[in-house]
Amino acid sequence: MTADTPTAKTWSRPIAWRTPQFLPSDTVRRLLKRDPARGILSLVTQWVAIVGIAAISERFWHPALYVVAAVLIGGRQVALMLVVHEGVHNTLLKNRRWNDRVAEWFAAWPILMPYRSYRRIHRQHHLYLGTSKDPDFARNRPDRLAEAQGLGGIVRLLLGFEGRQVAVRRFWGPGDPEAEGEGFAWRPALRVAAYLAVVAGAAALGGLRLLALYWLVPLVWFLVAMRLKGIAEHFAVPSHSHLNQSRTFKPSLLASLLVTPLHAEYHIEHHLYPGVPHYRLPDLHKELARLPEYADEAHISTAYSDFLKECIALYKGTPVRPAPQTPADL
Repeated sequence: MTADTPTAKTWSRPIAWRTPQFLPSDTVRRLLKRDPARGILSLVTQWVAIVGIAAISERFWHPALYVVAAVLIGGRQVALMLVVHEGVHNTLLKNRRWNDRVAEWFAAWPILMPYRSYRRIHRQHHLYLGTSKDPDFARNRPDRLAEAQGLGGIVRLLLGFEGRQVAVRRFWGPGDPEAEGEGFAWRPALRVAAYLAVVAGAAALGGLRLLALYWLVPLVWFLVAMRLKGIAEHFAVPSHSHLNQSRTFKPSLLASLLVTPLHAEYHIEHHLYPGVPHYRLPDLHKELARLPEYADEAHISTAYSDFLKECIALYKGTPVRPAPQTPADL
C-alpha cells in the first residue's frame, strides 16, 4: 500500500492547494454560459413527469404499478433537488433574485428543504471537501456503511436514522433560522404558510390521498437515492489529486433516471468547475477527457456496483484505484 492509497482512516485527507485550471479560459467562458430557458425546462420537465406518472398509476391502478410510480416520482424529486443545486450555484437563471426564488419556491420547498440553509452548507462542502469540516461527510457518514449490521442497519444509514450520523431529518426541517431569514425575516413563516395552503387545498379537493401516495411516500426513495448519491460521490477514492477526490460515474439508464438525473454523474467535473450548468457538464467532460492527466488520474466508476466493490476493497486494505482509462472509455 502506497502513501497515495486511501484507507478507512485516511480517505478524507484534504487537497490543500488551489484547484488548477485545466482548460483554456475561452473554453471555460463558453461552458459557463447560462441558458435560462434550458434551466426552466429542466424544472418544468420534472413536474410534468410527476403529474403524468401519477395519472397513469391512478388510471391503471395496481399495487405493483404504484410501487414503480412511487420510485419514479422519487427519482424526479432527486431531479428537483438537483435544480435546487443549480440555484445554489447561481446557474439556473441569470437574475440572482429570480434564480433563488424559482429554485426555492418550485424545487426546494416541495421536497421539504430549507433552501438558504442548504446553500450555506453546500458552500462549506466545496470549501472543506474531504475534511472533518465537510458537512456532507458529517451528514452521510460513509465510514459507518461498512459497520452497518445487516440490511436493517444499511437501510437506517441510507435513510439518515443511524444514531451517529448528523440527523438527515434536521436537514429537511426548519433549517438554520439565521440563513432562512436572510434578507426577509418572514420567509420561514411564508414557507409554513405555503405547506398549510397545499394541505388545505388538497383536503378541499379531496386530494389528501393523492398527496400522500404521490408525494410523501416517494420521498422515501428520494432519501435513499440522495444518501447513495452523496456517499458515492466522494467515498473510497484515492484523494491525492483534484481529479480523484470525487467520483464520476458512467451510470446505466435506470441509474440516470433514479439516482443521477440532470447529468449529476459528472461529479469530478462539477467540483473542478462548479459554475458550469448541468446541461453543459457532458461538454465539460469531453473537454477534460482529452487531457492526459484526466485519463491518468480521474476516478471513474462504470456502475454503482463498482462503487460498492471499491468500498469493500477499501475496508479490506486493498488499494483503491480507478479502472484503467483510455480515451475510448472516457
